[in-house]
Amino acid sequence: MSNDGRWIDRIVGTLFCPTCGAVYGRDDLILDGPRGVQVNLTCICHVCARRTVAILVSESPRVVAAEGPVLTIDDVLEAHRMLGKYDGDLNGLFAHPAR
Repeated sequence: MSNDGRWIDRIVGTLFCPTCGAVYGRDDLILDGPRGVQVNLTCICHVCARRTVAILVSESPRVVAAEGPVLTIDDVLEAHRMLGKYDGDLNGLFAHPAR
């Protein structure tokens, strides 16, 4: 995704409000800026005024490789298996184990 925001015109009409179903127009989308391979869009519905954040991720391998290590499908499956067995709160996922 380029930083100039022209790509946003290509997705206008493909995003819609999760509350009322209205399709977002160009004036409903606010670019929050690129963060690595992702871009956050704030979407404000012109019908019901619901504010939603859309997170768009680049599909360009060139950009992903420039940012750091690439996740493989095995990494995703391993995380899925680990989380499926986990029985605790969110803080426990990030706590260091006792030594």
